[in-house]
Amino acid sequence: MGMTTRESFRRPPEVYRESYRLPAEIYNLGHLLVARTETGRLYVPISNMCYLAVLDQKEWLFVERMGSHTIEAAWLDFQPQERTGLNDPVACQRVFYVKKSPRYMQRLQTEFFNVIQSIAMKARVPGTAQVIAWGESGVG
Repeated sequence: MGMTTRESFRRPPEVYRESYRLPAEIYNLGHLLVARTETGRLYVPISNMCYLAVLDQKEWLFVERMGSHTIEAAWLDFQPQERTGLNDPVACQRVFYVKKSPRYMQRLQTEFFNVIQSIAMKARVPGTAQVIAWGESGVG
């Protein structure tokens, strides 16, 4: 049984909103990690940048961890059904609540992806798989 905590974040008025295409590897991995949680919410500390990402099915928030716990950016309105394959980017809205340079936000995306990859590697269930040739399993 995990520990339960309650967090409060401040969402300031929007500064900027844009249509965005989130790379498939980021969306797929984040979506998979959220689906594996008991609560439907995943907290991802991005220590290198003093941020906390909060993921659920509807939106992914990026919160400044020092001081006010202010939401600085969000990815929301994911549209995975619009893509034709799992390797295609996912359309969404990228919302900014503070003014930051695009370079800074690109770094945040990169660091976030590095952290969720690390979480996924630690969460892997060890085991083996066996490929069975067609007809060997008694099927077909």
